[in-house]
Amino acid sequence: MQFNEKSLWTGGPGSAGYNFGNWTSPRPGALDEVVNAINQNGSADPAWVAGNLGQPKTNFGAYQTFGDLRLDMAGHGTGFTGYRRLSEDVEILPFN
Repeated sequence: MQFNEKSLWTGGPGSAGYNFGNWTSPRPGALDEVVNAINQNGSADPAWVAGNLGQPKTNFGAYQTFGDLRLDMAGHGTGFTGYRRLSEDVEILPFN
């Protein structure tokens, strides 16, 4: 079993240089430029759109787990049978 806590992050607001994802310089026409290109061409190259609207994440960080819990119960074996595994492909658990 894995425990987590929403406040365990590396990086984030306490890190030097973190800017909450805000643009570092004004770009008043950036969105209009992308919208106009899509309206004119019917689509736009994703890398070009990301270059116009995105920016590198500075000290954004990553979620961290709190810990793992393993339960060992005396008198219970480890060779369990008669169950079905969750299908990760379609996320369906079959029941009889």
